[in-house]
Amino acid sequence: MAWAYVPLMAGQSARPLQGNFNNVPVLHSNQPEEVLGAGILVNTAPGSALTAETGQPLANAAFTFNGDFGLHVHHKYTPQEGAQASAGRYRAELTLATILINSGYAPVRIRFDRGAVSNSFEAPYRPSYLMGVKPLGPRPWNTGPGDATAVMMLRGKLDARVPTEVVVPARSRMVLFRTQLPAQGIANGLLKGRSDGPFQMAVVAAENPQNDYDIVAVLDQGVLAPGRIYLNRLADIESGRVFSRVAGVAYGDAYQASLNYDLRQAPCMCP
Repeated sequence: MAWAYVPLMAGQSARPLQGNFNNVPVLHSNQPEEVLGAGILVNTAPGSALTAETGQPLANAAFTFNGDFGLHVHHKYTPQEGAQASAGRYRAELTLATILINSGYAPVRIRFDRGAVSNSFEAPYRPSYLMGVKPLGPRPWNTGPGDATAVMMLRGKLDARVPTEVVVPARSRMVLFRTQLPAQGIANGLLKGRSDGPFQMAVVAAENPQNDYDIVAVLDQGVLAPGRIYLNRLADIESGRVFSRVAGVAYGDAYQASLNYDLRQAPCMCP
């Protein structure tokens, strides 16, 4: 009965699901969504970075995590004119990486409970009839990186490429993960973890890094990745007149609500 899904809401009304988010801080790296080149995407350490477009300094999304936290990373790479593929590659690509920062004088232990990192090489988009998260049972396909990471999150699984635990030494930085960000492709990451001490995070896009030092060097250069089309509308965004994608920290990694409904009050679906 392929037609059955069409009239499911016929004669019914949609009601808001009243509830609340929890207070777990989540770093969202989704601004700019379309990255045009290498640079810093978001940094929660104190300080500022320069925009690639104008050289304008912008304050970091300064925040110190301590305890439960989440991470959401979602970017697309749209190369600027003249971008070239490196040797052995068919098209240009960046490396998307997350850096853990411990600016304190004691090591910080971080454990990861669930989540995954994926790109559109690993989880290509499939025809629309496969769209949607299907958390029940294994399957050999995903509909894009967002679908792939969301399914791992819903199943409570942790990507084998993400360590279950890391220790960030005092006064140091380390690369948590890196993944390819192909030209005209997507990379997506969703992680949930907990630390036993304070730390910060940064997300960067690097061009052909040979090692983790090259990735951290992008952070030290202090220049934001190009693609920030909102720069001339900062006042509108800050006042709430314009919605913007987020590069910063927001509270809430789970939403809890309850709804009571008597199914006997459902409208008749009789022909």
